[in-house]
Amino acid sequence: MGPRTKAGAVAVTMQPAIIIPAHNESAVIEHTLRVLLDGFAPEEVTVIVAANGCTDDTIAKARAVASWITVLDVHEPGKSGAIRAAEAQLGPGPRIYLDADIAMSAASAKAVFARLSAGAGGARPPAVVDVDGASWLGVLFTGLGADCPVCNKSFPVAVATGCRGKPDSASARSRMCWVTIFLPHE
Repeated sequence: MGPRTKAGAVAVTMQPAIIIPAHNESAVIEHTLRVLLDGFAPEEVTVIVAANGCTDDTIAKARAVASWITVLDVHEPGKSGAIRAAEAQLGPGPRIYLDADIAMSAASAKAVFARLSAGAGGARPPAVVDVDGASWLGVLFTGLGADCPVCNKSFPVAVATGCRGKPDSASARSRMCWVTIFLPHE
């Protein structure tokens, strides 16, 4: 809880949080976290890696990156369960839901949080797609998507919400529709 206001009500502190659901992401989790955390101080953001159903060393690698992040061991695989487990650890505040294999800089995350704090119901960083090593078909698909106004606006780099409550609330559900872009097997 925060300090008391003039009327005696308690002001709630809105802590920005980044939730990273991760299922067997040993190959990428360290890079994702190092890129994200470079530029954040521990008091600026809460970072939760929700490792779900992992059978590799994702948990150990995530814990080794920084002592101030939270790493949950969610036994059942599934992105939605991992997100719910992470949300149960948090109070109200803006959120970024980041896939474990997406590198997002602290500067990009701070820009998203600034938009959310200014009242936006949702925000995302600009999408940058690395096509090195991609097939010609992959490069063509990426190029077509970049020119498509609908595709470009909903590119699944990160999901962010300015929701002030838990995702189980009606207002949160209406602001979290982008979560459905994750594939069923994720």
